[in-house]
Amino acid sequence: MTHAAAEHYRQIFDRRTSEQLCTLSHLKRFMERLVGDVEFRRALAEAIATPRAVTERYGIKVDPMEVLPLLRGGYQQYRFKPESAPWPQAVMWDEYLREMLRHRDLLRDEGEMSTINPRFHAWCERQIRRCNDQASAEDGSQATFLFREE
Repeated sequence: MTHAAAEHYRQIFDRRTSEQLCTLSHLKRFMERLVGDVEFRRALAEAIATPRAVTERYGIKVDPMEVLPLLRGGYQQYRFKPESAPWPQAVMWDEYLREMLRHRDLLRDEGEMSTINPRFHAWCERQIRRCNDQASAEDGSQATFLFREE
């Protein structure tokens, strides 16, 4: 069995300096707040002239003006393009996301149960079909289940 996913994950962090890792950790905190905290988003929206004061209040060492493609809809068109160069922290975040998505894909490929353990794969497929039959709502939404064979 290969361990490409583990090696890839290790390289995500090993190839960065400690300063870059620190910046990345603050970018991660910024994005977590941006996505999950209504009050944070509201404070950023209200502090148009001084958004840095908001991140400082939250202990996040990110200047929102330096990550505009991550923050403002009108700037998202620059993400993943050479035109994003004026926002190096946004570029760093997008590179990190791309690497993490690749890691996810490697994990999925390495854990392909249909070839590693066909009996377990067949059992999981049966459970998925059963849940689809029994737990699907009229609107197409589904409850989330996890089955684990001991």
